[in-house]
Amino acid sequence: MKNATRITSLSVIALLAFAVPAVAFDYPLSETAIRDAFLTGNGNRNSELFVKYVHNFSAPESGPYIASIRLETPFEQVAQRGATASNYHTQEAEQEFLGKRLPFRVSVEIQFTPTYPEFPNRQSNGAYSLLQPISDYQNDFQIDVSQDATIAPLTTRAYVASSNLSNTVWGIQGIVIEKEFDPQKIDSSDLTIEVHTPDGQNVATTFDLSQLR
Repeated sequence: MKNATRITSLSVIALLAFAVPAVAFDYPLSETAIRDAFLTGNGNRNSELFVKYVHNFSAPESGPYIASIRLETPFEQVAQRGATASNYHTQEAEQEFLGKRLPFRVSVEIQFTPTYPEFPNRQSNGAYSLLQPISDYQNDFQIDVSQDATIAPLTTRAYVASSNLSNTVWGIQGIVIEKEFDPQKIDSSDLTIEVHTPDGQNVATTFDLSQLR
């Protein structure tokens, strides 16, 4: 009878283990997490620390080029601050970020090609002048972010991606579409991003968030 009771108890424990949801990101960031993020970024100015937050793609034969998809978790944003700041210390990072609402960002970089957009846009030395409003380009692309189900963004915006062609000349290479999400709606399971282009391309990638902070 005791054995039967033990088996039943173990079964209940097993069921409860399966019922526990995936752990959410550490958000809002604690004082310890902010310090850890800042010091991690500050000690890795020239390392590959941030590479795992970006997935790059090959150029298509035609149409718009989905060049990269990047994640910015709250932890990564503080680490970036540590990596790029000068004369900025741990205590200042704690004061800046403690209690601050930081979004979870997904950024999609889309580079122009000779077949997208359909020019009259002028091309010179690999760069293009932007004649069509950015909002029109943004509406050309559908970007879905999901974990089992699609996650609705808080905001969506677009801005130009530029490149220095020389010391005195710069050109527009494409656009970046950025979506911000509530980090509390995202857990540490796989996150899938799909980009649907106006010419029928479907570019998809998955980030294992259990390996990111």
